[in-house]
Amino acid sequence: MAYLKSCVDFAVSISAPLVIVVPSSVAKARPVGTFDTEEAWVEEMEREWGYAVDSVRQAAVYAGQHGIRLAVEPINRYESFLVNTCAQGLQFVREVGSEAVGLHLDTFHMNIEEADPAEAVRSAGGLLINVHIADSNRQSVGRGHTDYRAIVKALLDIGYEGALVLEPLPPVPDPYIAARLKRYENLRDTYAEESITRLRAIEKELKH
Repeated sequence: MAYLKSCVDFAVSISAPLVIVVPSSVAKARPVGTFDTEEAWVEEMEREWGYAVDSVRQAAVYAGQHGIRLAVEPINRYESFLVNTCAQGLQFVREVGSEAVGLHLDTFHMNIEEADPAEAVRSAGGLLINVHIADSNRQSVGRGHTDYRAIVKALLDIGYEGALVLEPLPPVPDPYIAARLKRYENLRDTYAEESITRLRAIEKELKH
Protein backbone atom coordinates (compact mmCIF):
# COMPACT_ATOMS: atom_id res chain seq x y z
CA MET A 1 0.00 0.00 0.00
CA ALA A 2 2.81 2.41 0.87
CA TYR A 3 4.53 1.60 -2.43
CA LEU A 4 1.37 2.19 -4.47
CA LYS A 5 0.79 5.50 -2.73
CA SER A 6 4.37 6.56 -3.49
CA CYS A 7 3.80 5.64 -7.15
CA VAL A 8 0.63 7.76 -7.21
CA ASP A 9 2.55 10.67 -5.66
CA PHE A 10 5.25 10.28 -8.30
CA ALA A 11 2.66 10.16 -11.09
CA VAL A 12 1.17 13.42 -9.79
CA SER A 13 4.63 15.04 -9.70
CA ILE A 14 5.29 14.28 -13.39
CA SER A 15 1.68 14.75 -14.59
CA ALA A 16 1.30 11.09 -15.56
CA PRO A 17 -2.34 9.96 -15.91
CA LEU A 18 -2.00 6.48 -14.46
CA VAL A 19 0.05 3.89 -12.59
CA ILE A 20 0.32 0.30 -13.82
CA VAL A 21 -0.38 -2.30 -11.12
CA VAL A 22 0.55 -5.99 -11.21
CA PRO A 23 -1.61 -7.44 -8.40
CA SER A 24 1.10 -9.86 -7.23
CA SER A 25 4.86 -9.64 -6.99
CA VAL A 26 6.45 -9.99 -10.42
CA ALA A 27 8.40 -13.27 -10.73
CA LYS A 28 6.18 -14.83 -8.06
CA ALA A 29 4.92 -17.88 -9.96
CA ARG A 30 3.07 -19.58 -7.08
CA PRO A 31 1.23 -18.71 -3.87
CA VAL A 32 3.07 -18.55 -0.55
CA GLY A 33 3.56 -21.93 1.11
CA THR A 34 4.00 -25.61 0.23
CA PHE A 35 1.01 -27.49 -1.16
CA ASP A 36 0.28 -31.21 -1.05
CA THR A 37 -2.97 -30.99 -2.98
CA GLU A 38 -4.53 -29.02 -5.79
CA GLU A 39 -7.28 -27.92 -3.41
CA ALA A 40 -4.75 -26.36 -1.03
CA TRP A 41 -3.11 -24.50 -3.93
CA VAL A 42 -6.45 -23.14 -5.12
CA GLU A 43 -7.45 -22.13 -1.59
CA GLU A 44 -4.25 -20.14 -1.10
CA MET A 45 -4.51 -18.58 -4.55
CA GLU A 46 -8.05 -17.42 -3.76
CA ARG A 47 -6.82 -15.99 -0.46
CA GLU A 48 -4.07 -14.00 -2.20
CA TRP A 49 -6.55 -12.88 -4.88
CA GLY A 50 -8.74 -11.49 -2.10
CA TYR A 51 -5.82 -9.68 -0.50
CA ALA A 52 -4.89 -8.18 -3.88
CA VAL A 53 -8.43 -6.99 -4.63
CA ASP A 54 -8.72 -5.40 -1.20
CA SER A 55 -5.32 -3.71 -1.53
CA VAL A 56 -6.03 -2.27 -4.97
CA ARG A 57 -9.48 -1.13 -3.80
CA GLN A 58 -7.85 0.81 -0.95
CA ALA A 59 -5.15 2.21 -3.24
CA ALA A 60 -7.85 3.28 -5.71
CA VAL A 61 -9.35 5.60 -3.10
CA TYR A 62 -6.00 7.38 -2.72
CA ALA A 63 -5.39 7.41 -6.48
CA GLY A 64 -8.86 8.79 -7.19
CA GLN A 65 -8.37 11.59 -4.70
CA HIS A 66 -5.29 12.65 -6.67
CA GLY A 67 -6.78 12.28 -10.15
CA ILE A 68 -4.72 9.20 -11.02
CA ARG A 69 -6.04 5.92 -12.41
CA LEU A 70 -4.65 2.46 -11.63
CA ALA A 71 -4.21 0.13 -14.62
CA VAL A 72 -4.23 -3.58 -13.70
CA GLU A 73 -1.83 -5.57 -15.88
CA PRO A 74 -2.17 -9.31 -16.52
CA ILE A 75 1.27 -10.84 -17.08
CA ASN A 76 2.22 -14.30 -18.27
CA ARG A 77 2.23 -17.43 -16.12
CA TYR A 78 6.03 -17.56 -15.97
CA GLU A 79 6.16 -14.17 -14.25
CA SER A 80 3.03 -14.32 -12.06
CA PHE A 81 0.46 -16.87 -10.93
CA LEU A 82 -2.42 -14.54 -10.06
CA VAL A 83 -3.67 -12.50 -13.05
CA ASN A 84 -2.49 -13.87 -16.40
CA THR A 85 -5.23 -13.27 -18.95
CA CYS A 86 -7.45 -10.44 -20.10
CA ALA A 87 -10.48 -12.30 -18.72
CA GLN A 88 -8.86 -12.58 -15.29
CA GLY A 89 -7.85 -8.93 -15.45
CA LEU A 90 -11.40 -7.89 -16.24
CA GLN A 91 -12.71 -10.01 -13.37
CA PHE A 92 -10.18 -8.39 -11.03
CA VAL A 93 -11.08 -4.85 -12.14
CA ARG A 94 -14.79 -5.54 -11.73
CA GLU A 95 -14.29 -6.99 -8.25
CA VAL A 96 -12.33 -3.90 -7.22
CA GLY A 97 -15.29 -1.87 -8.47
CA SER A 98 -13.71 1.58 -8.68
CA GLU A 99 -13.89 4.21 -11.43
CA ALA A 100 -10.23 4.87 -10.70
CA VAL A 101 -9.23 1.34 -11.81
CA GLY A 102 -9.05 0.06 -15.38
CA LEU A 103 -7.27 -2.63 -17.40
CA HIS A 104 -3.81 -2.56 -18.96
CA LEU A 105 -2.87 -5.06 -21.70
CA ASP A 106 0.62 -6.00 -22.89
CA THR A 107 0.98 -7.54 -26.36
CA PHE A 108 4.03 -9.59 -25.28
CA HIS A 109 2.16 -11.25 -22.42
CA MET A 110 -0.96 -11.62 -24.57
CA ASN A 111 1.07 -13.55 -27.15
CA ILE A 112 1.71 -16.18 -24.47
CA GLU A 113 -1.65 -16.26 -22.70
CA GLU A 114 -4.40 -15.31 -25.17
CA ALA A 115 -5.81 -17.63 -27.82
CA ASP A 116 -6.80 -14.51 -29.81
CA PRO A 117 -5.21 -11.24 -28.63
CA ALA A 118 -7.42 -9.10 -30.87
CA GLU A 119 -10.57 -10.63 -29.40
CA ALA A 120 -9.15 -10.08 -25.92
CA VAL A 121 -8.81 -6.38 -26.76
CA ARG A 122 -12.42 -6.29 -27.92
CA SER A 123 -13.58 -8.01 -24.73
CA ALA A 124 -11.79 -5.35 -22.66
CA GLY A 125 -13.74 -2.58 -24.40
CA GLY A 126 -14.09 0.61 -22.40
CA LEU A 127 -12.22 -0.80 -19.39
CA LEU A 128 -8.95 -0.77 -21.38
CA ILE A 129 -6.96 2.33 -20.38
CA ASN A 130 -3.36 1.52 -21.34
CA VAL A 131 -1.42 -0.80 -23.69
CA HIS A 132 2.18 -1.98 -23.76
CA ILE A 133 3.67 -2.79 -27.17
CA ALA A 134 6.38 -5.43 -27.67
CA ASP A 135 6.45 -8.20 -30.24
CA SER A 136 6.25 -11.93 -29.48
CA ASN A 137 10.01 -12.04 -28.81
CA ARG A 138 9.78 -8.84 -26.71
CA GLN A 139 11.55 -6.86 -29.41
CA SER A 140 10.18 -4.09 -31.65
CA VAL A 141 7.05 -4.35 -33.76
CA GLY A 142 7.75 -6.53 -36.79
CA ARG A 143 10.62 -8.54 -35.33
CA GLY A 144 8.31 -11.25 -34.01
CA HIS A 145 5.10 -12.92 -35.16
CA THR A 146 2.44 -10.88 -33.32
CA ASP A 147 -0.47 -9.94 -35.62
CA TYR A 148 -0.43 -6.19 -35.04
CA ARG A 149 -2.84 -5.53 -37.86
CA ALA A 150 -5.52 -7.51 -36.01
CA ILE A 151 -4.68 -5.84 -32.68
CA VAL A 152 -4.73 -2.30 -34.10
CA LYS A 153 -8.01 -3.09 -35.86
CA ALA A 154 -9.48 -4.24 -32.52
CA LEU A 155 -8.26 -1.06 -30.79
CA LEU A 156 -9.91 1.05 -33.48
CA ASP A 157 -13.10 -1.02 -33.21
CA ILE A 158 -13.46 -0.32 -29.48
CA GLY A 159 -12.61 3.36 -29.88
CA TYR A 160 -9.47 3.12 -27.77
CA GLU A 161 -7.92 6.56 -27.25
CA GLY A 162 -5.21 5.76 -24.70
CA ALA A 163 -1.48 5.41 -25.24
CA LEU A 164 0.42 2.66 -27.02
CA VAL A 165 3.47 2.53 -24.75
CA LEU A 166 6.53 0.99 -26.40
CA GLU A 167 8.21 -1.64 -24.20
CA PRO A 168 10.57 -3.63 -26.45
CA LEU A 169 13.71 -5.03 -24.85
CA PRO A 170 17.11 -6.24 -26.09
CA PRO A 171 17.41 -9.96 -26.99
CA VAL A 172 18.59 -11.22 -23.61
CA PRO A 173 16.60 -13.39 -21.15
CA ASP A 174 16.31 -11.12 -18.10
CA PRO A 175 14.22 -7.99 -18.87
CA TYR A 176 15.50 -6.12 -15.81
CA ILE A 177 19.12 -6.58 -16.82
CA ALA A 178 18.30 -5.96 -20.49
CA ALA A 179 16.90 -2.52 -19.82
CA ARG A 180 20.19 -1.42 -18.18
CA LEU A 181 22.80 -2.96 -20.48
CA LYS A 182 24.96 -0.22 -22.04
CA ARG A 183 25.83 -2.37 -25.05
CA TYR A 184 22.20 -2.25 -26.20
CA GLU A 185 21.54 1.47 -25.70
CA ASN A 186 21.55 2.07 -29.47
CA LEU A 187 18.61 -0.32 -29.82
CA ARG A 188 16.31 2.07 -27.95
CA ASP A 189 16.09 4.50 -30.86
CA THR A 190 16.10 1.69 -33.42
CA TYR A 191 13.24 -0.14 -31.71
CA ALA A 192 11.28 3.09 -31.25
CA GLU A 193 11.64 4.05 -34.92
CA GLU A 194 10.73 0.57 -36.15
CA SER A 195 7.71 0.27 -33.89
CA ILE A 196 6.31 3.75 -34.56
CA THR A 197 6.83 3.44 -38.33
CA ARG A 198 5.15 0.03 -38.53
CA LEU A 199 2.24 0.92 -36.25
CA ARG A 200 1.55 4.11 -38.19
CA ALA A 201 1.62 2.19 -41.47
CA ILE A 202 -0.90 -0.32 -40.11
CA GLU A 203 -3.16 2.45 -38.82
CA LYS A 204 -3.00 4.29 -42.16
CA GLU A 205 -3.86 1.11 -44.05
CA LEU A 206 -6.82 0.33 -41.80
CA LYS A 207 -8.22 3.85 -41.92
CA HIS A 208 -8.02 4.04 -45.71
